[in-house]
Amino acid sequence: MDKEKLVAMTESFRTNLSTLIRLSKDLLERQLMRHDVPITARQFAVLVQLSKQPLTIKRLGEVFSIEPPTLIPIIDTLERHQLVRRLTDKQDRRKKHVETTDKGQRLIQHMHQHIEQNPIAIALSTMGEENSQQLIDLLAELVVHLQAAHRKETD
Repeated sequence: MDKEKLVAMTESFRTNLSTLIRLSKDLLERQLMRHDVPITARQFAVLVQLSKQPLTIKRLGEVFSIEPPTLIPIIDTLERHQLVRRLTDKQDRRKKHVETTDKGQRLIQHMHQHIEQNPIAIALSTMGEENSQQLIDLLAELVVHLQAAHRKETD
């Protein structure tokens, strides 16, 4: 690929991604407010990730590419709302795992029950299953490459 084309694609990607992030965050936060859920889009994303399996704050930071000190207030807020809890690792008492509570699981289920009102779900449905899956797979691949580049830059 020639340099001019690569520059144009990079800038187009950044612009579209910035717009996508802002819209996605705003739409999710409006949906959370409509359902009287007192957390942010980022806090909800962390909650959903933790519902899959308990993680340490360090590992959670790696998943979201967020430094652990930035995650602590997010976990504190989720814990204050009784949506997650911290557990001490049985083998290493210095390690803390974070997991969702029953209340956190019920919140996620409630939001998923209203998926037909979720603008991202509507857009993905409109795009069709094959295109949506291809987009998700390509974004996941891009994340892997960008995380590797980030690690290389920060090492």
